[in-house]
Amino acid sequence: MRGESWFQIITGPNLGGKSTFIRQVGVTVLMAQVGSFVPCDEASVSIRDCIFAHVGAGDCQLPGVSTFMQEMLEIALIFKSLAWAICERLVQVKKAPTLFATHFHQLTALAQANSEVAGNIVGVANFHVSAHIDTESRKLTVLYKVEPGACDQSFGIHVAEFANFPESVVALAREKATEVKKC
Repeated sequence: MRGESWFQIITGPNLGGKSTFIRQVGVTVLMAQVGSFVPCDEASVSIRDCIFAHVGAGDCQLPGVSTFMQEMLEIALIFKSLAWAICERLVQVKKAPTLFATHFHQLTALAQANSEVAGNIVGVANFHVSAHIDTESRKLTVLYKVEPGACDQSFGIHVAEFANFPESVVALAREKATEVKKC
């Protein structure tokens, strides 16, 4: 990714490793900045004045809202009004090196909207964490590998099955997903 783009959008299934990858990069940058050894053969990391990350870490049992539900509520509000604008500002004005993990696949269109090249560096690039779905059992296996390109599908239904959602709910979700694809 280094030298190819400076704003990467990372998509893929829940539990696929997007947040872990971002934490890994942030910790590696911090370690390099303080002069520590980093887990790679060689590294050239420019000076950073800050590293921002938000990764949910626990459930809030008192109001009965899980981390996932709280994040979904927050993200829904943010994405409805701000996500595209925030990303565009980071890309076009701040030009801040960014890793942006999201399930909001519409943001991957930023790569086409901001495809200008400065030297050999593209402003926005899409990446995804890879996964395999067995066609017979419909079982999702995350591969914990970050690859170029946007994620080509949603894995929400597979994650619901993994979380043992009632079959009636999963069946309804499949039905609705088929309806949406027809539109």
